Amino acid sequence: MGFYCLCNFSGLFANMTAQDAREWTAFLFMIVGGSLALRTYIVNQQQRRLENTLKLIERFWAAVSKEDLGEWINMYRASSECAGATEGHFVDEASNQCSLDELFVEGPADKGATDRIVQELNIISQEILEKTINPRMIYFELGQFIKVIHGWLASIDKQSNDGLSLLDDHFSAFGKAYQKYKCKFDKWPHKIIAYIE
Repeated sequence: MGFYCLCNFSGLFANMTAQDAREWTAFLFMIVGGSLALRTYIVNQQQRRLENTLKLIERFWAAVSKEDLGEWINMYRASSECAGATEGHFVDEASNQCSLDELFVEGPADKGATDRIVQELNIISQEILEKTINPRMIYFELGQFIKVIHGWLASIDKQSNDGLSLLDDHFSAFGKAYQKYKCKFDKWPHKIIAYIE
C-alpha cells in the first residue's frame, strides 16, 4: 500500500507542467512568507508587552513616593500578628486595634499611602486584563503589594455590613486580575519590599 502511494505521488510530479511547478513553488513561498510574518508579529507583540510592562513599573515607582512606601511598610508591620493585630485590623501607635477600612476614609492613619498604591495597582491590573503587559513580570516586581493589599481589601469586604465592596466597586480591575491569576501568583516568586520585624 505504501509503495502504491509513493508511486502515485511521484506520478503526480511526472505529469506536472512547468506552469504547475511555478504555481506550487509560489504556493510554498507564500506559506514560508506567511509563517515568517506570523512569527515576526508574535515576537513584536511580546516585545511591546515587555516595553509596556517596564513603563508601567516605572510609572508605579514614580507615583509612589518614598513617604508612601515608608507609610505602607509601617502599616504592613502594624497589621501583622507579630504586632498583635487581629485579622482585618492594625495596631496604632496607642496599641489600639483599628480596622483596616480606616485606611480608605478621609484622614487615614497611613496618610493615604495604601489608597494611592492600590489605585496604581488597579491601573496596572486593567492592563493585565487587557493582556497588554506581562503579568509575571509585574508580579515579580510588585507581588508583595499585590498579595498584601488584596488580603487587606478582602478582609475589609468580609467584615463590611453596608453591602459595598472595595474589590468589586472601587478597585474592580485589581480584584478581577487577582482572581484570574491567583493560582499563578501562588507559584510565582516576587521581590520582598518589607519584612515583619
